[in-house]
Amino acid sequence: MLALDETIAAPITGSGPAPVAVIRLSGQDSWEVGEKLFQPWTPVHGHACYGRFATGDDGYAIAFEAPRTY
Repeated sequence: MLALDETIAAPITGSGPAPVAVIRLSGQDSWEVGEKLFQPWTPVHGHACYGRFATGDDGYAIAFEAPRTY
């Protein structure tokens, strides 16, 4: 079970093929995790930024930094 203060990086798109991948980053270390997973990393709390994942796929990342990770 996850602790309430853990950082989470999770896909929010469906499990099937999709034209664009989207991940949500939530928690205290979401900015640091985002820097490792996504380029260019220009986060604004709650806003989607477009770029390339570490896997080479293009998509969007949305970061919610603690304590506002609702």
